[in-house]
Amino acid sequence: MTEATTQAKALPHKQKQSVQKTFPRNPWFDAECKAAEKVKNRVYDSDALDQEKEIAVQCLHAVTDRVKKAWLERHAAELCEMVSKEPSGF
Repeated sequence: MTEATTQAKALPHKQKQSVQKTFPRNPWFDAECKAAEKVKNRVYDSDALDQEKEIAVQCLHAVTDRVKKAWLERHAAELCEMVSKEPSGF
């Protein structure tokens, strides 16, 4: 074996970061989204029918879409307010 191959095998594998450290990845992903995702995961881990699994996914998407839309609207309103109060900052 070459020296490079030996060194590559000696290096530890890169471990995935804990979900706790990286959750949530999106600023709009709140507790309601997390709860909906937990429900979806419980349905997938059970012996549920495919139709029930699809309903769980649709419910998750409905919740996340609604929460994301509300967050984006609030964020846009905050930016508009910032522009009107201090336009030189932009």
